[in-house]
Amino acid sequence: MSIFIIATGTDVGKTMTSTAFMVKYGQECNLFYWKPVQTGPQETTDTYFLEKALGNSRRILPAAYSYSHPSSPHYSASLENSQISIEYLNLLWERNQTLVGNHPILIEAAGGVMVPLNQDTIFLDWIQEMKIPVLLVVSTLLGTINHSLLTLEALHLRKIPVLGFLGYGENVDTWQSSEEAIMKWGRTLSFGRFFLEKNLQSSELQKEIHKNFDPSLKLKGIFH
Repeated sequence: MSIFIIATGTDVGKTMTSTAFMVKYGQECNLFYWKPVQTGPQETTDTYFLEKALGNSRRILPAAYSYSHPSSPHYSASLENSQISIEYLNLLWERNQTLVGNHPILIEAAGGVMVPLNQDTIFLDWIQEMKIPVLLVVSTLLGTINHSLLTLEALHLRKIPVLGFLGYGENVDTWQSSEEAIMKWGRTLSFGRFFLEKNLQSSELQKEIHKNFDPSLKLKGIFH
């Protein structure tokens, strides 16, 4: 089963979560990674970070659109006189499924679910059209309850299947209370919490992921 990795906003932890999935379960569960739209200089993109962490790009599918300005996809595209086509994204999605033999693909979104892809479509529209379950990455810090519940409410209103949420960040003293509140009012499951230092060398990063990511193996069960 393919899944969307989404978050409550930018820099919450989607890429680190995707990296953890690919490092720990990429080979075992035959996973592939796709960032359909990415923005920012090449050496700072999420795909580039993941490739460094994995040590190769064999399980990374090329982005459909890549823009150099680090901002919302619709704005980054406009700076390069371009526009993101949902039809083209769908075409590439079908091609990718064929390319990987219908093995699971982790699709990493850009920003939050309300981020515009073009002048007519926000990311939430495309996620709804794709009919693919989502895993929501949330911050562990103060303020996460509101951000998380707003995102979950938007997903529920569109009847988008939500697998649950994963906290990304340090284990602050408010996290347990926040986690319980998100589960209760967001009507969804928690897959716990994890955190990685982004400046770790790839070997150290892989070691930390195998040790600390999904110790109960609940997330692994998504792909079986």
